Parts: sequence; C-alpha cells; structure tokens
Amino acid sequence: MACSRSLSRPHTPQQNGMIERWFRTMKKHVSGQSCFPSREDARPVIGRWIERYNSLRCKEHYSG
Repeated sequence: MACSRSLSRPHTPQQNGMIERWFRTMKKHVSGQSCFPSREDARPVIGRWIERYNSLRCKEHYSG
C-alpha cells in the first residue's frame, strides 16, 4: 500500500474530518483516564490504546 502526504488548510477541520474524529476518540478514551505529567509517561498508554483500537476495529470490520 502506498501512502501519500496531503495537506489541508490551517484551522479547517472539515478538510481532515477522519483524523479529527480519531483524535476525539483517542482523547475521550485516553485523556479521560489519566493526567500525564510528561509525553514520555503518555506514550506507552497511548501506544497500548492504539493497539487495542486497531485490533478491535479490524475484528469488527471482518466479523460482518
């Protein structure tokens, strides 16, 4: 799969709705649980959430 970079205009979330929705979901599930004193503390928690998010989404997609 090839990926390409695409830029949207600043301050226009309508142009990048998918990533804005993903950030909203992540913030709801991760930020609501913890207050992180640093980025280093947040990285493993966010990484685990991304792994769960990706595996659950794939299972839901393929299960029908």
